[in-house]
Amino acid sequence: MSQKDTRRCDWCKADPIYLKYHDEEWGREVTNDHKMFEFLVLESAQAGLNWITILKRRNAYCAEPLLDKYVKNRPYTYCILGDSKDLDLKSLDKTGMIKKLTQEEIFGY
Repeated sequence: MSQKDTRRCDWCKADPIYLKYHDEEWGREVTNDHKMFEFLVLESAQAGLNWITILKRRNAYCAEPLLDKYVKNRPYTYCILGDSKDLDLKSLDKTGMIKKLTQEEIFGY
């Protein structure tokens, strides 16, 4: 399929940055820690802005090696929400320390 024949969503046709994002990244699984953290930072920065605005500023957000500064060599913290009778806590315990929190501790009410 040539570039001209490539099927694309309507939302991405207006800007070359959108086209590149659509064709190379959108809808693809992310397994690389650095890439995952980059998207977390970009999603956080979006906060009400259009995604194209964030994509245009992407280089500025990624100029500093964010993963090295904030994540590398630090323990990960995960939050899993669910009913304890539906979760296999013994399996989860193999991943590290588990702390069961009340609804008040999580949400403040």
